Amino acid sequence: MELVKIKGNTYILEGPNKVGIYLINKKEVIIIDTGQDATTGEEIMKICQDNKWQIKGIINTHSHPDHVGGNYVIHKTLKIPVYAYGLEKILIENPFLISTIAYGGFPPKYVQNPYLMSTPTKCKDISTMDLPKGLEFFPLPGHSGDMVGFKTKDGVVFLGDALAGEKIITKYKLWFMYDVKAYLESLDYICDIKAEVFIPSHGEICKDIKELVTVNREVVLEVINKIKELCQPGLNFEGLLRELTTYYHVKLDLMQYCLIGGTLKCYLSYLLNEGLIKNESIDNELIWVTV
Repeated sequence: MELVKIKGNTYILEGPNKVGIYLINKKEVIIIDTGQDATTGEEIMKICQDNKWQIKGIINTHSHPDHVGGNYVIHKTLKIPVYAYGLEKILIENPFLISTIAYGGFPPKYVQNPYLMSTPTKCKDISTMDLPKGLEFFPLPGHSGDMVGFKTKDGVVFLGDALAGEKIITKYKLWFMYDVKAYLESLDYICDIKAEVFIPSHGEICKDIKELVTVNREVVLEVINKIKELCQPGLNFEGLLRELTTYYHVKLDLMQYCLIGGTLKCYLSYLLNEGLIKNESIDNELIWVTV
């Protein structure tokens, strides 16, 4: 991982997803997300040690393993607190629930893997944290239930997975999300944030976020319209999943079935709640139909 100074007291460790480092003072730092696994956690500690920085705490945008994978080793080694918000706190402490949610029931062993389950880590709710001066958090639900973003006094905003980088969202249009309506509302919220620099975890650092917001919104609306189109004659869930993944050139295995199937269910919830589709039971088969 490469240490990159963004502005003032705000740094990132550049890697598959971005780890934030915020200097409280010359010697103490807060870590924003901890990457994929224990190896990442070890690397974070080494880089901080090399710079003579003392880690005072970890704050997580959300509970997905690629953002909290280093939590446990840092927490265990340094005995420092870990913070997250609401549901994300519960999931960090009980990662088995993530694989359960993804599968929709007790998950088979194949789904109980590090891609969905990090090592459980004791966590506090960030609403109880005395945040360092100049650091604030705000809700960005959608991709995950109670995800948050962070803004430093340098005007740098860490967005977590509130939106995906352009290369990712345009290639993998079935980007995982939990709450479609909240995702779209978070995109609107992001457009109103006044900041110098925006940092999506999986995307390019930018000074103007509106173009990326537009790309994300257009992809979500495209998927919504495609599902409505597929539901025009009426399809059951398996038929919808087959047609949607075929259209977007996704090869299903059990993991993709969980992740994309779960995302499809969340799109169906959104469309049903908005009155854009309905469901009918025909010969004990639940059919989704465009209104």
